[in-house]
Amino acid sequence: MKKAIKPVHAAVAVGVAFAFGVSSMWVLSQRSEPQGILGLALAHELETTGLCANSLRLNNASDRERLTRLLEDRLDDAVARATELTDQGAELSGAAPNLRDSIRRAADHYADTGKADEQRRAETLLARLSGNHE
Repeated sequence: MKKAIKPVHAAVAVGVAFAFGVSSMWVLSQRSEPQGILGLALAHELETTGLCANSLRLNNASDRERLTRLLEDRLDDAVARATELTDQGAELSGAAPNLRDSIRRAADHYADTGKADEQRRAETLLARLSGNHE
């Protein structure tokens, strides 16, 4: 004699599978929270901004035209991308004074090299990041 699966047992099995699936999806969605990813991307761009601003300042002592051009291009890209990320709602989590200061150093570099538009963009970004922190 074959035993048939009773409807109650089948319903319980389906309910348990459904609950497991829903809870698994919830856990995965919490792990890949978009805000956390945006914040991480923002921190990366600000770190790059600091690296470029410091390198450019040190480079001003000698004439390395090609290096300056390459670093300035990357600096411009990093400031622009960080601005885009904050426009999308990215924030720095916790205290990150060095990352915020990277934008101030970028603004200083732009001021030193007479790039007023870039300086304003960096200063605007710095104000937004400082507002997010306080």
